[in-house]
Amino acid sequence: MSIPMARDTRDALGPVANACESRSLLQQKLVFNDGWLDSARAFALALTLADPTEWVKRLKRDQQEAQRKLERKQAERPREFTHEDAEKLEAAGAFLEILEARNPLDRSRPRAPLRFSSPDLSWLSSTPSRRRVEIPLFTAERLALGLANSPLENAGLDTHRFFGVPVIAGSVLKGVARDGAKFLVGLDRARIREVFGNEPEEDRKFLGGPVSFLAAYPADLNCALELDVLTPHFQKYYGRAGNSKAEDIEQPVPSVFPVVREDVEFQFHLTCLTSRVSDEEATSLLEDASKSLRRALLEFGLGGKTRAGYGRFRETRNPAPLPAPAHDLFPAAA
Repeated sequence: MSIPMARDTRDALGPVANACESRSLLQQKLVFNDGWLDSARAFALALTLADPTEWVKRLKRDQQEAQRKLERKQAERPREFTHEDAEKLEAAGAFLEILEARNPLDRSRPRAPLRFSSPDLSWLSSTPSRRRVEIPLFTAERLALGLANSPLENAGLDTHRFFGVPVIAGSVLKGVARDGAKFLVGLDRARIREVFGNEPEEDRKFLGGPVSFLAAYPADLNCALELDVLTPHFQKYYGRAGNSKAEDIEQPVPSVFPVVREDVEFQFHLTCLTSRVSDEEATSLLEDASKSLRRALLEFGLGGKTRAGYGRFRETRNPAPLPAPAHDLFPAAA
């Protein structure tokens, strides 16, 4: 039974496809059959967890029950067994094979915990100190990154495509910092253009700013992620499929999504390596850029659901111990 991946991806991986443990690869390249969307979504979400024990027990039980039902139908009512049923049966077998390979409850085959690496940033140490800035900050609330950047709508997490760790793109940080410069630090328009460059619509000849915002990663690459849940009560109302008055008559539908936990340290790096400016000018530009980024992260936050309090940072670690993350968020199969 082969892993349910896109064929070109599976062929490229070859015989090791079933042993693939890349968060980003599995989340982006799994093939989703419509009838098994919930199972595939649950599997993709659980790939973000360091210890998906509760999820494994529940999903494995549900998959085994579904497989038994399809096998009984195939044996007892073969004329009613459709091509779609065959695809579902094959998908169930594939998911069970993956679950067995990653089953943390199987003590006879101890598996080392997943360990993640990150891009090599050692070159920063050789960069002149006047041309680089490092900002360590801690998540003050849960951080939702790239909820919609996934084949599963509103169930994604931005992870590095090779290393599988949560990543905040440099372009995101630059946009947040620019807002911070305008609304929080109070830099004038001319100075904002000096630091960040002009906007594409401002000038036909777009000029990028001299300050570079590097992608940010957790200081602890094995930081614990967790699952959050949002439960819409008016799905038909929002989807314009009925319940036009938003009456409380619909069945709540839990929607689970992955987040970075509170109190995770991120390292933010800014550089100014262009020869267009002197060391003194670079120091001044970095000072304004880092001040803008810091203020924006502390007060605005980034990522999804910031109006609900997600995505904000703080300068020190929370002295109070955090509770262990809860993983049993998936509803039982009907």
